[in-house]
Amino acid sequence: MSGASKSSKFNFNDALFFAEVYNKEFISRLHWFEKNYKKVYEAKPPEAVPRKAKILYDEIVRRRLDDHKNAPRFAVLHALPPLPKPDPSVEILPTMRPVPDAERALLKEGSEAFLQARYRTSPDRRYHFPATSSWEYGWLVEHMPLTSAGMKIHGRKNIVKETFYRRNGVHPELTHYRQTTSHNMDFPFV
Repeated sequence: MSGASKSSKFNFNDALFFAEVYNKEFISRLHWFEKNYKKVYEAKPPEAVPRKAKILYDEIVRRRLDDHKNAPRFAVLHALPPLPKPDPSVEILPTMRPVPDAERALLKEGSEAFLQARYRTSPDRRYHFPATSSWEYGWLVEHMPLTSAGMKIHGRKNIVKETFYRRNGVHPELTHYRQTTSHNMDFPFV
């Protein structure tokens, strides 16, 4: 039977999957049993309660108590020091700088015009300091030498050409690299 179907072969991952499904179902049934035991068996006389159900419920209650007793206790070893009172002589800057009057006047035209004008200004003109760590990358970018040399905002710079390629062309091979022989098996292409 060379053409056996794939489903007839044992697959370890399938076995793990079915074991996990069985355990989840068993735990959910156990939780239901624990939650509803008193509702189902409380009105019945003690003789009518199945012996297995009583043993299982007692075992669940005993384990819950043991887990509660053996649970780690967290104790505060020392109290936290009180917070220092703020110094009135120190002025705390607000995160954002005040809005210029020209941009504030745009609010009369509508919030969309104001927000577009606010978006066009760079964050270092709107805020006193970078509010997030991602702002540090371009903070005060207009003061950097690449942009202060008269470059356009979206101008191109030949970074790869200047840093990667040689300026003087290909150099001749140095003599100490030519010491390998053609019969050397480590370098068969030399």
